[in-house]
Amino acid sequence: MKLKRFLPVAIVAFAASFAANATSLLLPPANEITVGTYGDFSVYSLDLLQKCAAAGDPRCLPSGPYPVQSSPGQINSQLIIYRNSNGTQVDNYSSPTGPFVGQLPAVVKVDDPFDAPTGSGVTAFNMTAANEPATTWAGGSDIVGRWDASLSSVLAYLTHGTIRSDLVFLFDNNQQGTDLTQQQFIWAELKILDAAGNPTGTCYELNSNLNSGFLGHCGDTPGDPLFTAFDQPTDYVSTVGRFCVDFTTGAAYNQGAANQAACNPGDYFVSNNLGASNAEFAAYVGELNNNLEAWAAAGYFMSVDFKMRALNDGGEQLFICDFCALTPGNFIPEPNSLALVGLALFAVAGLARRRRN
Repeated sequence: MKLKRFLPVAIVAFAASFAANATSLLLPPANEITVGTYGDFSVYSLDLLQKCAAAGDPRCLPSGPYPVQSSPGQINSQLIIYRNSNGTQVDNYSSPTGPFVGQLPAVVKVDDPFDAPTGSGVTAFNMTAANEPATTWAGGSDIVGRWDASLSSVLAYLTHGTIRSDLVFLFDNNQQGTDLTQQQFIWAELKILDAAGNPTGTCYELNSNLNSGFLGHCGDTPGDPLFTAFDQPTDYVSTVGRFCVDFTTGAAYNQGAANQAACNPGDYFVSNNLGASNAEFAAYVGELNNNLEAWAAAGYFMSVDFKMRALNDGGEQLFICDFCALTPGNFIPEPNSLALVGLALFAVAGLARRRRN
């Protein structure tokens, strides 16, 4: 039987009866305030949504609940891609709360999370063969040095009776310091592979090409008209801690603002660095959500490459929410939209974004 997608009214009732460790979040429709588009990913700033919804702004409603908890102990039931263990062992197969506890990796075909680097001298993270998780599944579609997952298992994780959650990635940005010292640069690629590990030709990239809308194109795709090389410095998306957002246009300004008083009356003050206990960003790819059931039935996999720069010993988390919903009517903003506040990208230190030809 075809699974039903979320309805906004279902999230409250279902969340009340769901496991205590579930992450429940309803995301509002995309508009000039709520969503920024970075390559193929639509991205929300959760702190902006919380303040916008609390103000009764209809553009951010319905949404919540906020904040979204994300410390290692709080996400131990979630499907984790990248973790800051911080002394708490959290894995996808861990007892008693891991999403695949008691199951075999060879059957589930989902990797355990990569570990976040720690130490003040560590400033970068790359997924490589050297830091491949200890618990992986050794099959034809397991790419060493990448986080791999069977889409059928991802679909099972997102399925609750006859209701399926949307596939939403949550990211906890946990930099130290203030203002520009909180700045971080992120790049990610998600490839869809067949059961044998062969590329299907579908690939998504999180990068600094704002509102590009080039679904399915990644840097290492031969003949791609948009990207000539993947993982270039100018491809990285920049996050900053605190800034103001214009109420009307959604444009970000006054980077490093200390508080609400630093913003114009009626505008929003946003902090995209809420510490180790709260997620700052939610992201999704509409095409991936729309095809998830068909691709799962075909035996497809997703393979994730994730990289960060300018780390300063904060310890981040990247995971897939088990009970997140996109309000019907979401869309990718038009290219002339000013909705650039999802990650508040600022061009600094020679890392200005590349423009499309």
